[in-house]
Amino acid sequence: MNNLIEKRWSPRAFEDKAIEKEKLDEIFTAAGTAPSAFNAQPWRFIVGNKFQNKSVYEQIFSTLAPANKVWAENAPVLVLTVSEIVSSYNGKLNSTAEYDLGASTAYLSLQALELDVYVHQMSGFDTAMARDIFNIPEEMKPLSVIALGYLGDKNILPEALAEKESSKRVRKSLNEVVMIDGF
Repeated sequence: MNNLIEKRWSPRAFEDKAIEKEKLDEIFTAAGTAPSAFNAQPWRFIVGNKFQNKSVYEQIFSTLAPANKVWAENAPVLVLTVSEIVSSYNGKLNSTAEYDLGASTAYLSLQALELDVYVHQMSGFDTAMARDIFNIPEEMKPLSVIALGYLGDKNILPEALAEKESSKRVRKSLNEVVMIDGF
């Protein structure tokens, strides 16, 4: 298996340190090279960088669920992911838009890790609030918030979260996820 895939995990302890612009450019360039149905590229990223555009960062942060706010405040970059669910090509529902955004964020995650930048994706945020703050049109759908940053010391976290940082990652076996003859 690819070393980056083996290394990938979702930390909560981030160093409160800026990510270089060149690295962020590489990360988002990689995200943009992901495959998508009909090459629609339905992904959009609203980037809040606490060292460059703190107001956008704070707006994204305000949408997070309380449990995510506890640890995400140390991440230097927060990204609101948005998917174009109505095709700009034909005006019809794009049934693969969310899937395509997932592929794009996977590329983003692996490129970030190649640059020693870690990623933690969150579904715990207020989508209606995000839609309102950023004037997201109906043909677009906010799907997740991503924290990016350099790995930090787990001791900055509350005890319960610090313990999770050290716990072994558990994955389902292949028998549970690969079906040969259907369900």
